[in-house]
Amino acid sequence: MQQPMASLSIRRLEDETLARLKARAKRDSLSLEETVRRILRAAVVNEAPLGTTIRQIVGDDGIDLELPRREIESPIDFASDEYGQD
Repeated sequence: MQQPMASLSIRRLEDETLARLKARAKRDSLSLEETVRRILRAAVVNEAPLGTTIRQIVGDDGIDLELPRREIESPIDFASDEYGQD
């Protein structure tokens, strides 16, 4: 079974850019859609996986984050008759 393919809409594309894409598609005897697919595929083919990119930014040791202390006013009593009566 083939997986469904994603769709992408591009808003506010400059007329000149669209004209150049159409000319390229015509030159290559392809549809505009196939031309754009090939351009996008080529643009990301050498992109590193997200985990690798993050590791390059923060290093192998990661980073330490200081999280604010959370205060609980009163513990929830799940056995109480009042629980879930909102």
